[in-house]
Amino acid sequence: MFIGVDFDGTLVNHDTALPGARHAMMLLREMGHKIIIHSCNNKQWIEKVCAKNDIPYDYISAAGDQNGKPVCTMYIDDRGFRFTGWEKDLPVIIGMLSNAEGI
Repeated sequence: MFIGVDFDGTLVNHDTALPGARHAMMLLREMGHKIIIHSCNNKQWIEKVCAKNDIPYDYISAAGDQNGKPVCTMYIDDRGFRFTGWEKDLPVIIGMLSNAEGI
């Protein structure tokens, strides 16, 4: 399976790996999954930070890629929201956005 993983706030904070990020990527790859880092960052920056922190991955989908968002079985993202339907989720989304504006 292909697993899309966000870069900032999910794997790293600036140029330092988040606790458990390296282990998680290693374990997922050992289980046979392919890790696709999906980010709006520059590909060279992502490669540099992953090398510095020894974070394994299989592919980087970064700013400037012409392929768009990669097709994955699962996306792991610090800003993701599990959509289940507008009727139920819209009030939750509006509440979350209102809280985020106060940050």
